[in-house]
Amino acid sequence: MPALKDIVQSVKLDDGQSFVGLYDPTKTVDMNETEKWGTRYSFPMLAEDGRLVKIVGGTRLYEAILKAVGTTERPLKVRITAHGKRGEMGRDFDVQIVK
Repeated sequence: MPALKDIVQSVKLDDGQSFVGLYDPTKTVDMNETEKWGTRYSFPMLAEDGRLVKIVGGTRLYEAILKAVGTTERPLKVRITAHGKRGEMGRDFDVQIVK
């Protein structure tokens, strides 16, 4: 059985909340097809405190990360900010590269 610190934790962002962490575009993004939510993407990230976490979202999150990261293959520090309530159609994400 893995230790608690070795289990990948999920980051759940409420409206207006942000997460800052390191994203490596060369790591595998898991895709899961759901009947209710469509395709869900799970992005592995390294949190600022050193924990390995995942951020899960749909097409809007996927497109926001893709737009910010582009075609780079090097790890980047990103800030992901959620806009709108979880599970609602108007939810969107802002992803920025942090220097």
